[in-house]
Amino acid sequence: MRKIVLALALVGLFSWTGCQKNQGNDVFTSDYTPDSIGLSILTDLSERIPEMNPEEEIVMAKSDDFTLTNKDIFPLFLRSIQAQNVDLSQIPVNTIVSVIGNMVKQEAERILLYNEAKNQKINIGDEKIETTLEEIYTGYGSKENFEKMIAESGFTLKDVRRDQLINLTIEGLINKIIGNSVEVSEEDIQQILNSDKTATVRHILFLTQGKSDDEKSAILKKAQDVMAKAKNGEDFAALVKAHSEDPGSADKGGLYEKFPRGRMVPSFEEASFNLPIGSISDVVETSYGYHIIKIESREKETRSYEDVKTELKNTQGQGQKQQAFTEEIERLTEAYHLEVVYGKE
Repeated sequence: MRKIVLALALVGLFSWTGCQKNQGNDVFTSDYTPDSIGLSILTDLSERIPEMNPEEEIVMAKSDDFTLTNKDIFPLFLRSIQAQNVDLSQIPVNTIVSVIGNMVKQEAERILLYNEAKNQKINIGDEKIETTLEEIYTGYGSKENFEKMIAESGFTLKDVRRDQLINLTIEGLINKIIGNSVEVSEEDIQQILNSDKTATVRHILFLTQGKSDDEKSAILKKAQDVMAKAKNGEDFAALVKAHSEDPGSADKGGLYEKFPRGRMVPSFEEASFNLPIGSISDVVETSYGYHIIKIESREKETRSYEDVKTELKNTQGQGQKQQAFTEEIERLTEAYHLEVVYGKE
């Protein structure tokens, strides 16, 4: 059996999970019943983690509005490990407990958010759900491919549809909270449009990783000597061939072509995007060693004004959504006295 760290199962193959019961809320009611394999997994695991005993019902989280038990978590847990082919016998107990605790917390928070969305009259139409499902089917090649894949993990299309209803309803709540407040400044747009998007450079690397201080001093002296030759007009490609220890570029004349901001380590990027085109840097130190950088060219942003504005709004909007999501969970946790009791001593 393929062994995968159980923590990965929490992320899972899917962006949705099986849905559990919620007092007074039928959408969280599941008809899932562990099969013989699932029962065997839980029974074996209960010898190490008593709360996973399928013969007992144990409260794992509670609030003023609902209670979440181990039987509600069993479907999430079993489907995750079965989808990932996890061999639980190879996973430390504390890792399994941590994953289960995260599942309990996330499911409880999801119920809180969904209930609040319904309290605020957030309703998602069938058309939006179907559109989302069609996008999922397309990502897997076809509805048939997707249905076959989920069946192997114990899911049905009914499960998926129900979970999309929950997810989209929660998204509707978050969108209502932030409203249409996402605006970007003209200064931010123009800064991107006027900035260099990519740089092309050649460089010579003198490695210093694992070297002593005395060795680094000698390497720096060598780098400074080669830098002086480069600045005096000696052929840069020839100097690269003779001296560079960068296996990724030495055989290409030291060339790194059209890399965007954020790709290189900070000091290397700073020189590449700020020194004049055609110039040769002083010795630049990074965690790899000492560099001599020749600035070949840079390219400006080529996207349109509207494309840049849309990207900025999307980026800032995602940040606002994440902040609103976190703040709303904190508010609801306090308002409804949510307590995750699993794992407490």
